[in-house]
Parts: sequence; C-alpha cells; structure tokens
Amino acid sequence: MVHDEEELEMVEYDAVVLAGGAAKRLGGADKPGLDFGGRTALDRVLDAVEGAEHTVVVGPARTTDRCVTWVRENPPGAGPVAALRHGLAYATADRVVVLAADVPLVDRGTVERLVAAAEGHDGAVLCDGRHEQFLLAVYDHDRLAANVAPLPASASLRRAVTGLDLVKVTDDNGASLDCDTWDQVEQVRQRL
Repeated sequence: MVHDEEELEMVEYDAVVLAGGAAKRLGGADKPGLDFGGRTALDRVLDAVEGAEHTVVVGPARTTDRCVTWVRENPPGAGPVAALRHGLAYATADRVVVLAADVPLVDRGTVERLVAAAEGHDGAVLCDGRHEQFLLAVYDHDRLAANVAPLPASASLRRAVTGLDLVKVTDDNGASLDCDTWDQVEQVRQRL
C-alpha cells in the first residue's frame, strides 16, 4: 500500500521512550546522555518522534530539547517490561511508538515507515536482518497494554508482544544500531 505524506501526517500516535537502565556494559555510563555530534542520544531519539501527539520518557528526568512527560517505573531499574507498562499508562493515542533512548541513528523517516506499515495490523517492528527490535516499533496501544499488564517485570520483551500481528520492516539505514558497548558508541559516532 502506498502512503503519501498527507496521509502519514494524519496518523496520530504517542511515543514512549525507555531511558532507564544500568548500562552495565558501558560501566554505568548515562547512555541517554551520551554525546553524538553535539547532541545527546535522547535528544536525537526525541527528534525521531517529533510527530507524536504526546511523548512519555520513562527514566530519570533530565534537560532535553523537547517538552516531554517524565515518569519512572516502580521500582526504578525494574527492567524494560516494567518501564513499558508504566509508560503506556500515560499514552492515550491508539498507536504508540516505542523506542529505546540508546538508538541515536533513528530518524523521523524510520518512525513514519513503521507507522505506515502498521496500518491494518497490531503494529510494526524494525528488523536489523538478525533480530526484531521490539524497542524500535509501533504498536496498537490497547493490545500492547493488555499483553504487558499481567507480565512480571523480569519478563522478556518478546513475551510482551507474543500474539500480536506485527509487520517486519527492514532497517535499511542502520537506525537500530544501539549503544550497549563502547565499540557500538564509536560506530554510531563514526556514522554521524
């Protein structure tokens, strides 16, 4: 199905950005605050969802270039499922874009491709050729919230999306390159 720009502009979505975590492989560094070309990883991710009606960031509050709603999962550091569950409680649109704060190469075009691909499905997830990136995806808010609600905080993200009709979208520009190690941080910096 072909989508023109006007049609994409009319699709409303909220965004939930997960910006917590211990960053153990980075020695506890503040991943969302890492500098990439004079801007933080988090600000770059927030740029990608500037089309969101409402943006919720789950993690410790910090200064950002955009106005967002800050929330913390309970207890802080409980993991991505707990953070996702808490963030979804503050999102109200039928569609929700879910992103990790450590993917500074994601852009608005990638988000728009995901939103367009999700039409008629429970969502769309970016695939890097090896894995589905469940924290680089768009979901039907109510379906995802219903899946996440009964799960323990320690559950995997794969369990959170089990049973959802998700379209796989190929990552053709490296948007899914995350910053879990210093080597990955350097790779992203070189690409920028």
